[in-house]
Amino acid sequence: MNSGKIPRIFFIGIAAIITSIIVSMISPVYALIPLSLFVIVSMASPFFPEWQMFLPCITRGAPGSHGVALTFDDGPDPASTPSVIEMLRKQGIKAHFFIVGKKAAAHPELIKLILDNGHTLGNHTMNHDTLIMLKTSARLNNEIASCQDVLKGFGITAYTFRPPAGIVNPKLEPILSRLGLFCVMFGIRGYDFGNRRIGNIGRNILKGARDGGIIMLHDRAPSGGVSVSELIAQMEETITGIRKKGLDFLSLDKLTGKKVMEEL
Repeated sequence: MNSGKIPRIFFIGIAAIITSIIVSMISPVYALIPLSLFVIVSMASPFFPEWQMFLPCITRGAPGSHGVALTFDDGPDPASTPSVIEMLRKQGIKAHFFIVGKKAAAHPELIKLILDNGHTLGNHTMNHDTLIMLKTSARLNNEIASCQDVLKGFGITAYTFRPPAGIVNPKLEPILSRLGLFCVMFGIRGYDFGNRRIGNIGRNILKGARDGGIIMLHDRAPSGGVSVSELIAQMEETITGIRKKGLDFLSLDKLTGKKVMEEL
């Protein structure tokens, strides 16, 4: 899967240089403004993948889909993933799980549980290093490829990738292209900080829930003395609220129109 596209940041850089040259003819001091703005945009872009400066990232489904897709990050977790799966079964929802390779290898029974219930899997790197985008291309490639190998061990090929902490960089696109992956982000989140703060999940998600939205939650066990049952209650409340808005829950492949996983 090779996009063959020049990153958007490249064209912005060229525009900044040309603008700077033109402005310098008027005032050398003002010529620094477009270059400074370019530096600011370049530094901010890794944290805003929806800007798509470095690579294409899917952040929502097609307009008119009349639904949303539910995705989960950071699992599987034996303390919480089975409860999440059971909740989804009762709600009749098929979700997409971006799994951490190390956790999947340690808990193969949970991967089987996810797949047996009709859900799909995506790549969330091998170790979920939140600073991975600051490491070398070789290290980044190994993190993604190793997770991909773990998934293949379960008899599937994943096509979706979500970076840890939602941070991207210019090195990511060629690696994903070489491994046959595409980046899927989200447009709706609970701001749960990896289930460290779950109190406002429903309110945060319902505030941004709209047609075509991709919702990001976590299936890792909550911290701070919060029980898994409380997490599940928050999720059920959120699902009820979304349905009251007249939105259905669609699988990620149906929402985006792209194949997200294939059985070998």
